[in-house]
Amino acid sequence: MTTNLTMPQIKKSIIIVGVGPGGYVTVIKAAQMGAKVSLIEADKVGGTCLNIGCIPTKALIHVIGCLKRNNYSLKR
Repeated sequence: MTTNLTMPQIKKSIIIVGVGPGGYVTVIKAAQMGAKVSLIEADKVGGTCLNIGCIPTKALIHVIGCLKRNNYSLKR
């Protein structure tokens, strides 16, 4: 049996302050539910985690691991 669930429509305007990992998910969900959404971000969308924090750090650590596994040396 398939149930057809629909999201309730929001008839409000919403302002999201800070568009980091939680903020942009909130913006998307609110817009999908019919809200008029405005964003306020002091710097880059995605916040510290996406732009300079945990995600770039994890990418750098991964690349260093790949280089070590392949015995790559920056010393020439």
